[in-house]
Amino acid sequence: MNNYKYWEKFYNNQHTTEPSDFAKSLNLRGKSILDMGCGNGRDTLFLAKNNAVMGLDLFVEEYKDSKNPQWMKCSIEKFIETDTKAFDTLYARFLFHAIDADLQHDILKWAFDNMKEIYIECRSNKDQMPDNTHERRLIHSRWILRECLWLGYDIKYFEESTGFAKYGDEDPIIIRLNLTHESSI
Repeated sequence: MNNYKYWEKFYNNQHTTEPSDFAKSLNLRGKSILDMGCGNGRDTLFLAKNNAVMGLDLFVEEYKDSKNPQWMKCSIEKFIETDTKAFDTLYARFLFHAIDADLQHDILKWAFDNMKEIYIECRSNKDQMPDNTHERRLIHSRWILRECLWLGYDIKYFEESTGFAKYGDEDPIIIRLNLTHESSI
């Protein structure tokens, strides 16, 4: 899915600094977190209050003087070519429904080798496509759960519901996942 122009325009006009309800719902302290697909960095900044964090996105502003959080302007495809043990936690909010299934699979495989824990929030296919402003791939919960189990993950938390990501009049059906794996314990 190529939504480059959409996201470039979106983040040039997006100035929200309030962290998402997902970021606020997690009690993460003392972690080393990669915020993959961080967008404008609002959750990255919030998570950096109690953790070492790096925000990764094609559209993030790189702040050279920032020690925490750190910022990396890079494609996910290029980043996951590296083997890094620099982070113990992957945070991916609203990323999986914005990428194709192959990249999702590649991220999950890469994270299994490089992360101890993963937090995912994405739109469910049980909801309607919200608009046609850009491509989205609504996520089928059974498929992503099956894929995670096949890769060897343990599912610590799974919920699919409304009320997680209200925005204006919109209250989409959202999937929340927390994954670990035996070799990370």
